[in-house]
Amino acid sequence: MGVPRFYRVIRGQRGAAARTKYLAYLESLQSDIRDDGVQGSNRPASLNLAVVPFGIDLGTGKHILTSALQPSWNSAKTAAAVTLRTKEIGTGGVDPANVFKFKKVKAARAVARAKINAQGSVQTSRLTGLKYLRYNVSSFSFPFGKTGTTETQLEAFASIQSGLPTYKLTLVEEIL
Repeated sequence: MGVPRFYRVIRGQRGAAARTKYLAYLESLQSDIRDDGVQGSNRPASLNLAVVPFGIDLGTGKHILTSALQPSWNSAKTAAAVTLRTKEIGTGGVDPANVFKFKKVKAARAVARAKINAQGSVQTSRLTGLKYLRYNVSSFSFPFGKTGTTETQLEAFASIQSGLPTYKLTLVEEIL
């Protein structure tokens, strides 16, 4: 079993001021808890998308339902290789009647990361007041599917990777 988050701060090993500030933060959380269990949401809106999955043959013109955050999709759709494989429902020739939702099927995803600058920046924690190094990395993820009947995930991923050359891409495989 691992060590709890902020273990050294709570034990006072990082200084009394950091411990006091962190405990005050935890006390403020207790007073902000709402009865309905929903805290304020700062998450961007999601967009429903359609893809042709790699592992299931649905037939011609049939897609599975997936989603992406609106800012992530806006960043990803700049590459033609992405918009060939992922389509917005209602546009791009995707009929909403031909889009199916499966409970345990998740489309393949690509995670794109790019450095904002070469060095990290020193930040101050709002929880403890301690300094830490923040790595300046921008990232987003998006789902993708296949275009042809014989295309594999790796072939599709390679095509997307060549369409987004300034990003380092990571493949998250399709879950069936």
